Amino acid sequence: MGIRSIDLLKVEDFPLLKKYGLISAIVTEFRGTFRTASTRRKIMTRLSRGFEKTIPLAADAGCPNVILFSGNTRGMDRETGLENCAQGLKRITPIAEKTR
Repeated sequence: MGIRSIDLLKVEDFPLLKKYGLISAIVTEFRGTFRTASTRRKIMTRLSRGFEKTIPLAADAGCPNVILFSGNTRGMDRETGLENCAQGLKRITPIAEKTR
């Protein structure tokens, strides 16, 4: 069929992909919603720890991209949402850069 990639799979799916000579062009590992400042800090910590494991495993499996679906803002204003995103990216960018 010419299929080379199945997107949005998780790390635990890598053995099955390898068995059939496939990759996941976009790997996902975590979904969550940033509702309060306290929750955001906890989730950012979980994200960082998760990406520390997921990014290298994805790279080793030949999967070039990792994506995060962080959920909706639940009434949070756009500026706060963008600031939260920037804070999260600052924490995981070094992990991705180290893996390149």
